[in-house]
Amino acid sequence: MSIQSLPRCMELPQRLQSQLEGEEGETRQKAARLVVDLATTAGAKGFVEVAHAHVSGVSVITGGHGLRRFLSDLSGDSSGVVVIPTTLNSAGCDKEKMQEMDIAWPDFLQQQFEIVMAYERLGIDATLSCTPYDRGIANPEGIASWAESNAVCFSNTWTSLITNRESGLSALATALTGYAPRWGLHLEENRVPNIIVNIDCQMDTLADWSVLGDWIGKQVKPEWNLPWGPMPLITGLPQHLSFARKKALTAAAWTFQRPPTRQKPRWTMARTRQWLARATNLWGRGSTEKISRFGTNRSSGFSRNRMPSSEP
Repeated sequence: MSIQSLPRCMELPQRLQSQLEGEEGETRQKAARLVVDLATTAGAKGFVEVAHAHVSGVSVITGGHGLRRFLSDLSGDSSGVVVIPTTLNSAGCDKEKMQEMDIAWPDFLQQQFEIVMAYERLGIDATLSCTPYDRGIANPEGIASWAESNAVCFSNTWTSLITNRESGLSALATALTGYAPRWGLHLEENRVPNIIVNIDCQMDTLADWSVLGDWIGKQVKPEWNLPWGPMPLITGLPQHLSFARKKALTAAAWTFQRPPTRQKPRWTMARTRQWLARATNLWGRGSTEKISRFGTNRSSGFSRNRMPSSEP
């Protein structure tokens, strides 16, 4: 894509422009083209600098030989390494458990290692984990580009690191350039709660927190017009939650593609109800239809079986 073909309203950072012109090598030029193409498609008016990336698309079973060839081509440029801290998602299997998993793929381990090593040549930290948030991110704030669903949910809920749900390819392009299209959840006006969940029961075990995430997802009606997806504001939670409980809640919630939003001081119940009432004109639905209660008298008839707590 030439710079002349960019929409006039789109501001191109100087370094991204240099990358687009090939001044930082062929690999970053390819990545810059993708970042700009994505911004154009999304209707973004600019770009944002990114602090951390997490790349998915590691398994040879899902990526196939095309992934191997693609990464071999990218990693052949010695100057084409990531410019921001970047971690790698889990691979096709644990090499120590391959026989137990009975993977019917010729030369699986050899091809899987080839993919992982190609990512490493790009400067990516091969953590091989789908939970980058528990891998010691030095400064969990700013903008991220993460391509793992549960990680996106955890980050946007419990930290100050904001990320859209990226694809493996868009996260990789951002990692190589340091930029992402500024759109979606990067914009504060799109990070506003649109569902209230009131907790009025005791949450004793990790299973309770997982069930809460699952329950929230099941309350959302497919006919609701929520431009950026359901964003629950959860009230009634304890003031201090363990890491394990946070992880259990958001990992379960994302099975329904729901990024929970914990109650923050700036989002009081009064302010949220006022916002929901105002949003009725946007959605054409009353705010009361977006308020649910999770507790002992739920209309859904849900009941929990008590389990011994395994939480530390």
